[in-house]
Amino acid sequence: MAQYNTKMLIPLVKKMIEDGQLCKTLYTYMPIDLLEERVIPVFEECKLWFSSPANFNNPFDCKIYPNTPSEEELAQYLTTNAEDATPEDYISILEGIKKDPEGLIRRAIDNVMNRSGVKCFTPNNANILMWSHYTNSHKGICLEFDTLIDPEFFIYPIKVNYSEDYPILCYMDKSFTTELLRTKSKDWEYEDEVRIYKAESGYHNFNPKSLISVTFGCNTPEDKQTQIIERIRNNESLNHVRFFKCKTSSRQFKLDINPI
Repeated sequence: MAQYNTKMLIPLVKKMIEDGQLCKTLYTYMPIDLLEERVIPVFEECKLWFSSPANFNNPFDCKIYPNTPSEEELAQYLTTNAEDATPEDYISILEGIKKDPEGLIRRAIDNVMNRSGVKCFTPNNANILMWSHYTNSHKGICLEFDTLIDPEFFIYPIKVNYSEDYPILCYMDKSFTTELLRTKSKDWEYEDEVRIYKAESGYHNFNPKSLISVTFGCNTPEDKQTQIIERIRNNESLNHVRFFKCKTSSRQFKLDINPI
């Protein structure tokens, strides 16, 4: 993915929201097994963990490799995008490509994916499958964010496309990384996922005011729920956060979400 200027992209994010391309309200589901390591920092330090795509649980996710271009095209591309490259570098790169062109591309892609950070969001906070898959069987939480309060945090947004076939990818296309992150199997279509991309994995801080609510799963243990609520209430910057609790409907296959 090409380097981008965060400040310059803020108006773009706002325009995407105005045009309906990006939801103003986005949710992210979280398990709470690693309470002290991954959950408490969200509420004490207002930061979220962005995972490396290399660690995604889907073996197809971000692991679709493009068709290999000609050796000369690939060498020219790598030389052009390398700082202070010389004609001698081009010859050296070309010789290396001839030995294993596909392997070279795969290693380059894996290097980018290992370094990048992605956080997954969705506009739906009552999806039974999402609660099942991403909160350890409804034992976790779901965080609600207002993207307009902190548009800088939600750069770079990528709306996922779902397909039965691999996309046609070109390694030399500037949008290559975006397309790689954007495409998933139709089996995952229920997620309606929006991915926020960062150049580096790890923790990234958000504006406390952008966190609107925390919803607890129908199976969230009472002691963990109490502990999380206390941590949030002890942070003055989060005194606006509302709390909700899921409950299984008595008449339908759905979750009812009620305020606490």
